[in-house]
Amino acid sequence: MNKQQAGNDRRKAEAEKLWAKRKPEIEWLYNVQQFPQAKIAEYFSVTLAGIQKVMKRLGIKPRTRANVGKRNGNFRDGKSSRLYRTVITKDKCRKCDATDDLGIHHKNDDHYDNRLENLEVLCNSCHMSETKRKWWAAKKAGLKTPKSNGPVGWDRKSKL
Repeated sequence: MNKQQAGNDRRKAEAEKLWAKRKPEIEWLYNVQQFPQAKIAEYFSVTLAGIQKVMKRLGIKPRTRANVGKRNGNFRDGKSSRLYRTVITKDKCRKCDATDDLGIHHKNDDHYDNRLENLEVLCNSCHMSETKRKWWAAKKAGLKTPKSNGPVGWDRKSKL
């Protein structure tokens, strides 16, 4: 082992001791105060990736990514802003009749336009093909390429 590697090992051991001392505080911030990992990283003046590594090494399990109730961006006034997902029956793909991996496609690419006439059931393969076809058609025509305007609930209320 050379001097540089020995120095790195020593610094790593010191860092592990330091973070081990902070484990109760991190657990309190994360589990009791419900701070997101990014806020904890900011609190300790480290990067998000850094605090994620630390928490993994300390054995602090991450919360599920699904926020519940009012904290979920897909809910407004206690109601789901993606009600269209419960209204449409996903039995088979409209294009290829597949019955697996089905999703709901917005025909006009506006994820805020949840009118039933703008929605269709597609399998993941057909959905991706449709999206790529529209993108390349616009690109070849010299038009602005379509892109998703994000999931419902980010900025505006759903139209359904």
